[in-house]
Amino acid sequence: MAMPTISLADAKLSLDELLDRVAMDGTPLKVLRDGSPPVAVMSLDHYYSIDETAFLLSTPANEESMRRALEQDRRGEGISFDSIEEAFAAVMKTARKAS
Repeated sequence: MAMPTISLADAKLSLDELLDRVAMDGTPLKVLRDGSPPVAVMSLDHYYSIDETAFLLSTPANEESMRRALEQDRRGEGISFDSIEEAFAAVMKTARKAS
């Protein structure tokens, strides 16, 4: 999918509106600048998502673990969030009883 593009001159005319749109719908925006490399404007949530993904894939072990998890999920062997939540609640209940 192509990233929406705007010139810097046009972006300056409606910067507040453009930033609101990027923040609301999460779609990054490419800003073209005369004589300079283009830049991408994105929401902070989008940036954090990219940063977290980069961190998770930053080591071969993490990358392999993520790949295996995705394969399991595609085969329908994944674990639902609800079942993880239930297991965590049971562990916490047992821990509270022991203390």
